[in-house]
Amino acid sequence: MLVDSYYYFDKSTKRKSLLVEFAEFLDVEYRQVIKHMNTGWLNLETAVRWNLDMYPALKSYFLSNTEGNPRFKRLKQQFADPMKENASVEDVEFFLKNYPTVLPTTARETHLLQEEFVECQLLSNEEIAKKVWDEAQIKLSNEENEEKSSSSFRMDVIWGYLSSLKLGSGSHKFGRISDVAKTVLILPHSNAGEERVFALIRKNKTVFRLSLQVHGALASLLAIKIANKESSFEPPVDLLSSAKKATWNYNKEHLTRGSD
Repeated sequence: MLVDSYYYFDKSTKRKSLLVEFAEFLDVEYRQVIKHMNTGWLNLETAVRWNLDMYPALKSYFLSNTEGNPRFKRLKQQFADPMKENASVEDVEFFLKNYPTVLPTTARETHLLQEEFVECQLLSNEEIAKKVWDEAQIKLSNEENEEKSSSSFRMDVIWGYLSSLKLGSGSHKFGRISDVAKTVLILPHSNAGEERVFALIRKNKTVFRLSLQVHGALASLLAIKIANKESSFEPPVDLLSSAKKATWNYNKEHLTRGSD
């Protein structure tokens, strides 16, 4: 959907103007179309955010028009699918229906979850052990201005501690709300680590990109680059000397031919 949306509106002033009209009519702030590339994982969130912000205008645009363009037909079908509708945290029924193994489905379980939620909200920082806060703390330093340094806390560590608390009866104090919190925490929110790995490959920006099969050349290149750290390799002196001589002879030969 993201790729089709970009190429459908790209280089078409008429389509963009019509989309602007739909955005103004629906009181949606118009935003420039964002391009998402399969090899540019870090821009996925930006592209998705654009699609969500423009969703009402995009949906009205495609459902109100008719074209024979294959890309238009795909987009129209996608926006007509109710499974693509946006669901906010206030849509309780949506989450109850789609996550029955995590969220309660009975009135009694819902009431117990609500009680845990309220009790968790009333929990003070002092009720959580200091060693837990120390373990969860992440300090973000600012070398230029120490006063602007800040810190944050790893919620997986905090919720790991809360989920281990027990009542006198032996049951978990925050068992239900902890399951919900853990489900939220495991949702993918960043792939910066994977992006750093794939950033080692530069050939995806060249004519050799089509040859980079996932289970072929790409996997081999990644394996080699990850296994060999450049900082740990120092060429011997004789190798550098031979390389310089070969380079000098090569340049001399080609310069001589060029002058002839």
